[in-house]
Amino acid sequence: MARALQFLVGAGLSPDTRAALLRAQSQAFSKQVPLMYLIASVDVAIGWYAIYGKIAGPLATYAPAGLIVASAIRMLMWWKRRDAPTPTTEAALRRRLHVTTALAAGLGFGFAAWTMTIFVYGDETIRLLSVGAFGITAISCVFLLVNVPIAALTLNASAIVVFSCFLIAVDGGDLAPLGVCLLLVSVAIAYMTLRSARDFADMIAAQVEAQRLSDMNLRLANIDSLTELPNRRQFFDRLAQCVERHRRGGKFYVGVLDLDGFKPVNDVFGHIIGDRVLVECAARFRAAIGDRYFVARLGGDEFGLIIENVDDDAAVIEIGNLVCGAIRVPFTFDDAIATLSASIGFAEFPLAADSPRQLYERSDYALYYAKQNARGEPAIFSLDHENQMKGVAVIEQCLRRADLDSELVLHFQPLYHVSSGQLVGFEALARWISPELGLVAPDKFIRVAERSEIIYAVTRVLLRKALDAALSWPSNLRLSFNLSARDLISPVAITQIVALIESSAFPANRIDLEITETALMTDFDCARLAIHELKRVGVRISLDDFGSGYSSLSYVHRLPLDKIKIDRSFVQEMEASDLARDIVKTLVAMCRNLKLDCVTEGIETSEQLRLLKSFGCTLAQGYFFSKPIPQQDVGEYIATIVLPALSAPKPLLTA
Repeated sequence: MARALQFLVGAGLSPDTRAALLRAQSQAFSKQVPLMYLIASVDVAIGWYAIYGKIAGPLATYAPAGLIVASAIRMLMWWKRRDAPTPTTEAALRRRLHVTTALAAGLGFGFAAWTMTIFVYGDETIRLLSVGAFGITAISCVFLLVNVPIAALTLNASAIVVFSCFLIAVDGGDLAPLGVCLLLVSVAIAYMTLRSARDFADMIAAQVEAQRLSDMNLRLANIDSLTELPNRRQFFDRLAQCVERHRRGGKFYVGVLDLDGFKPVNDVFGHIIGDRVLVECAARFRAAIGDRYFVARLGGDEFGLIIENVDDDAAVIEIGNLVCGAIRVPFTFDDAIATLSASIGFAEFPLAADSPRQLYERSDYALYYAKQNARGEPAIFSLDHENQMKGVAVIEQCLRRADLDSELVLHFQPLYHVSSGQLVGFEALARWISPELGLVAPDKFIRVAERSEIIYAVTRVLLRKALDAALSWPSNLRLSFNLSARDLISPVAITQIVALIESSAFPANRIDLEITETALMTDFDCARLAIHELKRVGVRISLDDFGSGYSSLSYVHRLPLDKIKIDRSFVQEMEASDLARDIVKTLVAMCRNLKLDCVTEGIETSEQLRLLKSFGCTLAQGYFFSKPIPQQDVGEYIATIVLPALSAPKPLLTA
């Protein structure tokens, strides 16, 4: 009972539960108002009819008329406000319930006073009728107010208790037993009201808790727990809403953003710092664009943008530059400093696509284009991109249908020792002759294959063919073969590659497997395990295109590398650029100090070769020596180059 009394004043309830309880009480009473005042009016009208002509004066006329008019006014007030929203603040709800309580008390006391008056002046029949009518009316009204316990208890006290005491005191106590019975009924009603108040409050508290848990689950389902940004689910829900809203006209832009260089941050500084970078990125996004545009974390280091109320591409590019600029500022955490950039791809609705999924795919393609051609900057999906996507789709479908054994062929590019000028091996280069598309450039079909599981089959076919072709070479020549990023991070693919090497008659210690920095950035730990597994069978590992990506020295000292291959872009600029020449010289010196072979690619002039020789570079390849040679012509090339060199008194190549 004490707990029920606490609920009457809101003690022991949380602010949310107390406000919800007041709101529920107000709504419950609002539904009972017409019935309560209708019952009171009807009962007063019946009593008025019963005493009409039997009791004269204002008591028989004005008093019941006043009660009926008051009830009618109250019902009219309810009718006018029946569709008004329920107040939301606790103070407004309390005022509303205080008014309800005061009106209930006034009505109850007025009805009791009128009943007691006609009881005094009426005959036996009127007395019995007044007691019955009063009891039915008062008890009915109290029960209708049971969800507003203070009002119910007030009405109980101002009407039933007062009338009970009147019966006990009137007529010298002859009606005291009836008064006591009615008083006991009022006590029972009060007890039931309090019990009902407790149960009602418990129910509301349970509803509030259920709503809280539901809101929490909804938040967890739609909010990224790390960055507090909307998550992938909410992004696509919002995107679908935008599409439907703008179908009637207008346009908006969808952006996909990816952090450049985030993987090395995780590898070098650890995932704790990586998480802090993501949190800081989210804060920077909010600071850069505020609440004007929608930003979400899609997963990993990928974020999504929805930009509405922007009319032209130039404004979108400006927004993209604003976001990219925010990410370029170095991230400082304790003793760690991380420098990143961001690339963004945008797609316009409805020009680029008119469905959520296609908008995302096209903005993702624009992101891919930005990372390939303008890393760290925004790009908008265009008609050229659409044509490229269609071309990629055609290549992928043809590649999936291809007979790889018959359609994939190999060319081999010679690899020379810089100082001696001797041929030391060949790099295997893939070529695809499609019956439908003809000769497809390797940079096109390899890129398509690497974006799907097709690359695994392509790698296996090419490696087997390369090993078979190299069996006929002299024993001093080596085979270089490129592995994709997907190969390196797939334990199944590595197991198959190892099995191919072990089953081949070509010696594993004459194989150089080339890997890219992209593969290491994708999943360094997985790549490191794969490299150790490959080293176990005796192959040598070369880091390809060094200098074109992030070129983190942490990769070099943490991996069992044998060679570093300097990217061709530096070599080709050596003659015209002092900076490029210094970079190559520094990289060659680094390889020498780390006791690694240094390979340079893209040699096209004798001057480039002369510079590399002066730097102390170990190995080189390029058009200066030979273009890639079809597999069937390799034997003739070897016979032309290697056999005469065996008896040559001086190096074959001079520069």
